Amino acid sequence: ATILADHIIYTLSSIDKSIHLPQRGSSQCSFELDFGDQHFFETLEPGIAANKHSHGLHGKSLWVRSHLHPSVEGVEKLFPLQVDSFSFRKNSGGEGLRKGGRGILKSFTVHKKCHFKWAIIEPEEKDFDSQGGKEGLKAEVYIVNNNGEKIPLPNVGSRDLQNGDHIVMQSSGGSGFGKVSEEL
Repeated sequence: ATILADHIIYTLSSIDKSIHLPQRGSSQCSFELDFGDQHFFETLEPGIAANKHSHGLHGKSLWVRSHLHPSVEGVEKLFPLQVDSFSFRKNSGGEGLRKGGRGILKSFTVHKKCHFKWAIIEPEEKDFDSQGGKEGLKAEVYIVNNNGEKIPLPNVGSRDLQNGDHIVMQSSGGSGFGKVSEEL
């Protein structure tokens, strides 16, 4: 649906040159923790690109979008993990006359051995027609193990985690719109 919406907006802005609506291809961040008898799944929405008329929108978490998803306390009660952080990712939106929306940052500590699978899917194309605005930060995932070592991970993969390991996942920020020095 996101790809279709991008193409519709792109087509409309091609017809009416006064409309400059940059959009981003489908971007996804998700992961799953398999504790053997339980599975925890999470997604992080990216920030949205700014446009001629407004700054970009910050990503929203499933926890905010849906009344069906349990609260942080509910997640911690149901699964052997702790939610360490849930916030907007600082400085992740691209610079420009209109700033791109910030991505989401979530970090967890696992309290039981588990298998961790993750996927970050970024669009192959850059944001359309950002009029000189800068790209937002790319999504990333890493682990901080019990020794305090930060281990950057590729965009897609899986690995076993130990009790006490920390997972940090950050969705991408949206692109800014327009050069800072120009007035629209």
